[in-house]
Amino acid sequence: MCGIVGFTGENHSEVLQKMMGKIKHRGPDDQGFFNDGFCNLGHVRLSIIDLVGGHQPMSDQNGRSHIVFNGEIYNYRELKKELQESGFKFKTNSDTEVIIYTLQKYGWEGCKKLNGIFAFALWDQDQRKLILARDHLGVKPLYYALFSGQLYFSSELKSFLTIPQFKKEISLESLQCFLTAGYLPSPHTPFKNIFKLSPGQVLIWEAGNYILRNYWDLDDKEWSGSYDEAKASIRELVCDSVKRQCISERPLGVFLSGGIDSTLMAALAQQEVQGKLKTFTVGYEVEEQQDKYNLDLQLAKKTAKVLGTEHYEYLIKSEDISKEIGDFVYYLDEPNGSPTSLSNYLLARFARQKIVVNLGGDGGDELFAGYKRYEMSLWASRFQKMPQWMQNLPWQYLDRFYSRGHLKEKLLTPSGVKRYGMFRFQDSDAIKSLLNFTVGDPVMSWYEELFFQKEFSCPEKSLMYADLKSWLPDESLMRTDRMSMAHALESRVPLLDHRLVELAFSLPLSWKVRGGVTKRILRETFSDILPEHLLKVPKQGWFSPVAKWLRGPLAEQVKEVLQPENINHDYFNKQVLDTILREHLQKEKSWRVLLWNLFIWQAWYDTFIEDKHL
Repeated sequence: MCGIVGFTGENHSEVLQKMMGKIKHRGPDDQGFFNDGFCNLGHVRLSIIDLVGGHQPMSDQNGRSHIVFNGEIYNYRELKKELQESGFKFKTNSDTEVIIYTLQKYGWEGCKKLNGIFAFALWDQDQRKLILARDHLGVKPLYYALFSGQLYFSSELKSFLTIPQFKKEISLESLQCFLTAGYLPSPHTPFKNIFKLSPGQVLIWEAGNYILRNYWDLDDKEWSGSYDEAKASIRELVCDSVKRQCISERPLGVFLSGGIDSTLMAALAQQEVQGKLKTFTVGYEVEEQQDKYNLDLQLAKKTAKVLGTEHYEYLIKSEDISKEIGDFVYYLDEPNGSPTSLSNYLLARFARQKIVVNLGGDGGDELFAGYKRYEMSLWASRFQKMPQWMQNLPWQYLDRFYSRGHLKEKLLTPSGVKRYGMFRFQDSDAIKSLLNFTVGDPVMSWYEELFFQKEFSCPEKSLMYADLKSWLPDESLMRTDRMSMAHALESRVPLLDHRLVELAFSLPLSWKVRGGVTKRILRETFSDILPEHLLKVPKQGWFSPVAKWLRGPLAEQVKEVLQPENINHDYFNKQVLDTILREHLQKEKSWRVLLWNLFIWQAWYDTFIEDKHL
């Protein structure tokens, strides 16, 4: 993995170097830059494949095309052979050079032929045209902005802080969205004037203007084969993806949780590597509820023993948390409200002592209906087809058996963005009372416009589509990228091979979830290699003791960050904020999610807007 930056226009080497300096942590092994008076490209490199010949920026044989690239192309050998047969000549063994000639032959639609995780910028010197591209599922990040009529781009937001024309203008809509959803969906960022390239999208800059084009998306195609044929195809694609992604000239391992997805990655990777595969798990030193917070740790230990891996555990001490917040927020780069982000950051730092490449199980829940919200949506869809007299029964009494409460409200929520928001978003009334400004309801309108315009065969597919297009790239994968690359650790995601994604999305929901069993077809496909103790265990969430941290080791830091003289009163209502803080700290009411989001936002604001280091 690497980091890329650049901009169109005249040579400004000082600006380019400063932009590169902000992302140096992404590529400690090498760096390079290019400019021709019309375009500036910068690259910092973490060497994984072709350690000697992969220097960037890279140019073609004729000096016409120049590229900076972050990621890996897993089918580059097949593409290279095809291109050689068409007359293209190569000077390296790098996958980077394959991208250059693929786009020379096929244009920007050549991105369809790439199997991998990537973000790149390709400059055509003859046509003075710049192409930016992001991979199918958005595993690798890419931001862009227009300043003084020129296009700027970077792998991370913090590079834009070095650009003289950049103004730190916060988007109020983005602030409200972050507090509601816990992340920001592409193309939105915290800033008014910076945008994220969306997954499966290219940006084409030419003659002072740019256009956006989508080269890939999911459609409502239905699987035409049998259940057993689907299992065979899933097995073939998963095994092929893991095999491809185990190719590395640097040490490789797996982050092992107590779940099916990472266990499957470890079981298959163990067959591909020489010697014992290294696996890593994080846990917590807590005085209470050990079984809740360390269930993953216990299951992973048992799984590692069955698989025969070289297993490592990292225990997070509560007293060390406050010391990590400053660096953690800096490398987070964009606000992310996941309570596991800090754990990701610390585990990646620990694992980097042993490995440089990590395989993760990201995407399994979105592809094979691992989240309970899909099953609950199915119940709601069926409930709303019942006769009215049955819907009027006192279903609320069943709340005592449903741990999350408000069962009837969930069952009556209409399909589409309202149902998605009911499962995924925080209470909008509470957030609006906290804010000192009014911008309507950007969250629902954004999600409606971005993710709920397509027609699907069932409401549950709409939820999965929204997760695959927003939650996955902009919350989960963004977190994985920042927290691992903070320590120059490459994270690969074999389950997000776009071929497998297309297949899984075409399968009936009943093949994925039935009778409370999630990921049914995935479990059955790999029942011969998955440990018995995991096959019958229902999905468990990864619980982070954030609520305890907010009342314990982080309490003073939270109060300091959120104290009246530190916050921007144009944004927040002081009285409401004080009430939220007091009620949570005194255990009068749990505001864990909203308070954590507030703390992360304000810590990010202090770091990147006020230039403070926590």
